[in-house]
Amino acid sequence: MVVIVYDIADNKRLSKVARYMEKNGVRVQRSVFEIDKTPKEATKIFNGLKDLIEKKEDKCFMFEFNSKEDLQANTDIERIF
Repeated sequence: MVVIVYDIADNKRLSKVARYMEKNGVRVQRSVFEIDKTPKEATKIFNGLKDLIEKKEDKCFMFEFNSKEDLQANTDIERIF
């Protein structure tokens, strides 16, 4: 399981990245996608972002997890709003 997270500065690039990621993963938040493929396949998807972003302005991160259970965060924080 891989999670790809991005922050794109330009709206035009953001739209391209979002469309690309929607074809390759499952959106869990606006700029967060789960990729349920092998690490090699997920890395290929992540590397495909290089053609869509501006490295000096945009940020993209890939996090690899052993299982979906690794994604579960234990927290005692309550909603305050």
